Amino acid sequence: MRRSLKSAAVLAASAIAVVLFGPAPVAQAGANCSILGCSGTQNDSQYSITVYRHWCGGGNNADGTTAKPTCKLDGVAQQEATRAPGTGTSPNVDWDVFRVDAGWCYKVRFKSPYHTDFDHTYNMSGTTSVALYVKVSDDWRAHVMSQKYGSCP
Repeated sequence: MRRSLKSAAVLAASAIAVVLFGPAPVAQAGANCSILGCSGTQNDSQYSITVYRHWCGGGNNADGTTAKPTCKLDGVAQQEATRAPGTGTSPNVDWDVFRVDAGWCYKVRFKSPYHTDFDHTYNMSGTTSVALYVKVSDDWRAHVMSQKYGSCP
């Protein structure tokens, strides 16, 4: 009996919350940040980096592709920007991609308030004309820690 009263109270409180606040928003890919936060990139290296607003395909955080992202999402055109050393993308605007230039190697630390941080090395030092575009998922911030031309730092 006590359990059914407790369940009924929880159900009633949930119904009241939906009426007062509306249903919870669904996290989704797009031009805007998810309920968990925005994606972004911080340049902690000694050289400038290039970032893009939209990731144009599927995949997971830290995945890379050689296809340059050119899509338009939610009516927002693709944007490209350069970030100088010591700067980053706005924490309130969704920036989904950073570029690893041909011939370069980047060491990157991915940080999130909800997941375990991890490091990844993107080695494009053996290429001369192909860049790698790396996905940064919502609620993650990629920190480009170092970069070097011709080999990994």
